[in-house]
Amino acid sequence: MNINNQLGLMTHPIPAYKNSIDQQLGFIGSDGQAMLFNADGGEYWASKAQPNTSDDTLLMLNEDNYFLNADAGDKGNAKVDKDTYVSTTITQQRLTQLQEGLLKNTITLVNGQQPIKFSDKGELTSLNKYLYELGRLKDDEDKNVRNYQAQLKNRDNNVTQLGEKIRTSKEYRARKNLNEALWYSDNAVKAITDEIALVTKEINSATEKLDNDAFAKAKTSNTIVAYTEYIKNFPSGLSVDKATKTIDDIKKAQTLKELEEKKKTATPEEKKQIDAEINNILGVVTTQLKGTGGKILSELKKQRTNGQF
Repeated sequence: MNINNQLGLMTHPIPAYKNSIDQQLGFIGSDGQAMLFNADGGEYWASKAQPNTSDDTLLMLNEDNYFLNADAGDKGNAKVDKDTYVSTTITQQRLTQLQEGLLKNTITLVNGQQPIKFSDKGELTSLNKYLYELGRLKDDEDKNVRNYQAQLKNRDNNVTQLGEKIRTSKEYRARKNLNEALWYSDNAVKAITDEIALVTKEINSATEKLDNDAFAKAKTSNTIVAYTEYIKNFPSGLSVDKATKTIDDIKKAQTLKELEEKKKTATPEEKKQIDAEINNILGVVTTQLKGTGGKILSELKKQRTNGQF
């Protein structure tokens, strides 16, 4: 037997062929024979094995006595990925459990915790907690996706063309398991992302309602305290600008009332100064005010229009 330029091989009597255990390593020579090295260092010649690669290639012999590349041959990856990126009974059950939980605003899969049930009545605090847990769950599945994708790119999980046909090989089984796990995580991320969008919309709607109700309540009271409370509770609220302007105009109305009282006892010269100040304030008031302040503004505007001051 002539094996030239084969690393680590030498002429060796060919013993009786023995079935090899999985993942034994060896080299194949130009005459179609190969030397295997088993776990205890013994050497076996596998003259019956059917190689699928050319000379000088490190090989692996699986249980079916077929050689697979051990140098990360990947010509079978695409077919394996296409065939095994699918649901299984287990992954479909997990996904269904997740989707059914989301319909009930319930998370069951966060770090092995007991099911977390959140209010489905639009209560804002509960919705925000639910959104936070959804974010945690999505982060976990995003990490799983990245992990599975990285493992699929690892040469240790490559499958040759022949390996794709031998579905009992370790390479095939490993890649199949990764693809099935990836299928679940990809679909879980999509389901959680959709739920996050729905919950975010619900939170925005609930926040807007609270905002509008709070401003309506402030308008009913029509006091500086009420509008200040609204701004405190909704610093980025829809009506903050209106509330701020109204507070400013209420303060101006109060000032006008005080000036009007001062006029009653003022000298003619002082009255001129007070009227000028009133005229200046009336020129910048922008809000229709209710109550005493509004009456004063309305009356003073009439007087100014009629040329009474």
